[in-house]
Amino acid sequence: MKSIGAKIGIAIVLIGLGIQFIPVKQANPPVTGDLVAPGAVTAVLRKSCYNCHSNETTWPWYTHIAPGSWLITWDVDRGRKLMNFSQWDKYDAEQKGFYNSQIYQMVSTKQMPPVQYMILHPEARLDSEMIMTLKQWKGTASQ
Repeated sequence: MKSIGAKIGIAIVLIGLGIQFIPVKQANPPVTGDLVAPGAVTAVLRKSCYNCHSNETTWPWYTHIAPGSWLITWDVDRGRKLMNFSQWDKYDAEQKGFYNSQIYQMVSTKQMPPVQYMILHPEARLDSEMIMTLKQWKGTASQ
């Protein structure tokens, strides 16, 4: 007779395998109008922000394993809804200025990139020089 622990273990493995068949849509829609900014600014944003705030998301192997795939897809979808660099052409000058201020505020207060993102993407960490680059750009993003 199998122990209760073994039965629970088997059930967990079966559930883990079963949830892999629950699909999530991970797509990169077309870029309609990318952000136009100085090269240094674009480099910082591409390095630390574009994976969740653009239609140019990189979907590594681990983004296809449930339940992590659900959380990652939800984060990317939410990030794109909040602000999407790949649809920068759809924002008017006031929206662009607002987003620019928000970008600087979020990175200077260490709210972005999120800690859970940087665990798997340590290269996205912003140093003081990168934050200063965004500060100098702040207020000029209405193009």
